[in-house]
Amino acid sequence: MKHVSLVVGSSRRLKLVLLSTLLISTVTACSTLKQFNPNEGAQGGVGGWNGTGGTANGGAVAGGDGTSEGGGRGIGGEGTLTSGGAGGGVGKPGASGGAGGSVSANIGGNAGSVVGPETGGTAVAGNQTGSGGVSPGTGGLGTGGAGTGGAGTGGAGTGGGTPRACTQGAQKCMGPQPQVCDANGTWQNMGTACGSCAPCSTTTGTCIAAAGVSCDDNNPCTSYETCQANGTCGGGSPAVGAACGNNMFCDASLVCRCRQPSSWNLLPNAGFDSSASPWVLNLGAAFKSGSAYDVDSCAGSGSIDLVGESDSMQSPCLKAAGNQLYSFGFRFKGAGAGHCFMSFYPAAAPADQACSIGNSTDNISAPDIPSNGNWVQVTYFGTSGSDTANVDIRCSGTAGQGLYDQLFLTTSSTPASPAF
Repeated sequence: MKHVSLVVGSSRRLKLVLLSTLLISTVTACSTLKQFNPNEGAQGGVGGWNGTGGTANGGAVAGGDGTSEGGGRGIGGEGTLTSGGAGGGVGKPGASGGAGGSVSANIGGNAGSVVGPETGGTAVAGNQTGSGGVSPGTGGLGTGGAGTGGAGTGGAGTGGGTPRACTQGAQKCMGPQPQVCDANGTWQNMGTACGSCAPCSTTTGTCIAAAGVSCDDNNPCTSYETCQANGTCGGGSPAVGAACGNNMFCDASLVCRCRQPSSWNLLPNAGFDSSASPWVLNLGAAFKSGSAYDVDSCAGSGSIDLVGESDSMQSPCLKAAGNQLYSFGFRFKGAGAGHCFMSFYPAAAPADQACSIGNSTDNISAPDIPSNGNWVQVTYFGTSGSDTANVDIRCSGTAGQGLYDQLFLTTSSTPASPAF
C-alpha cells in the first residue's frame, strides 16, 4: 500500500486524500488474494474498513467455497469497525474442526481448523465451532467364512394353546368305531363299535343297519343268514344234527354240543352229558366223563361203566301204553358182550312199586353181541301187554363188563345209527 502525504488546513482536500487511500488499499487487497489451491481451502475476503463492507470476498461477505474435494470451505470473518476477520483454514488430515475464537472489538475470531483425508471441514466465523471433516471413505470388503449351520429342532412354542383336532359336536368313523368331538376339541369313542350288519356311516358317523345283506352269525347250526333291521345277523335255515365241531353236533335248539337224544327218544339223558342223573347206578356202576368214555369222543360227555357182573344201571320209570310196539337199543364197548332188557309193569302195581322188578309182567332182552373192545350198537323191540302202564330199561354186567352209552326207547321204527 502506498503512503500519501496529508495536507493540513483544507478539510475537503483531506477527505479526498483519505478516500483515495481507501480505494488504493482496496485495489491492493484484491490484487493480493491468494490463488485457488485444490489442496487448500479458499481464503476469506478482506474485511471492510470503518464500517464499510469489503470487496466481493471480504468483510461481511462469505469467502467462496473450495471446489476441490480435499479443500475446506472458508467463510470470511465478520467485519468490525477496524478489520475484517480471517478466512477459513485449509483442509488437513484429521477429525473434526476446532472451535472458533471469540469476537473482539478489533479482530474477528480465528476460523476453526479442519481435517479429513478427503473432504475438508467447514470453517466458520469467530466465536462459532467449525464443523468436522467428512470422510466418505468406503470400508474394506469382508468375506464371511463359509459355515454350515448345525441341524436343530425348534423347541415347543409357548404362548399359544394346542390346536383343536375337531369342532365340538362333530362325528366321524374311526374304522368301525363311531367318534364324537368333545368340548376340548378331542375325538372320543361314542358307544360300541359297529358290526357287519350295521357298519359305521362316514356321512353321519353312526351305525346304520344294512337289512337284507347276507351275513354269518358264526353259528354252524344255521345257514343262509341275513342282516336284520335291528342290525343283527339272524334268520337262516336250521341244521339239526349237523356236525359242528370236533365230534359235536347241532341239537334241536341249534346249539353245537355233544350229540343229543332225538325228540322221539323216551329216555332222559341217555347220552350221559355231564352226569348220569336221573339214572340209578347200583353197586360198582359209575359215571365216566371225557372223550375217552364217549361214543363220539366228545369231551363234554361220557358213559356208564359196569365193572363187575353184579353191577347194574336202571332208567327212570316211564309211562307206557298197552299193546304198543316199543324199540330199544344201546351202544357198548368192553370185554364180553353188553346185556340190556326192557321191562313192562301193570297198572295195578302200587305207586311206590310201579317199576319194581318183582312186579314186571314181561322182560324182553336184547341179544348179547360181543364188543371186542370196540363200540357196537344193539337194538331190539317188543310189544307191551294190554294191562301195561309203565316201562323201564335195565343193563347189567352179567354177560360182560364195559361202557354203556347213547341208549334209546321209542314207539317209532328203529332209528338209524348214529341217531339215538
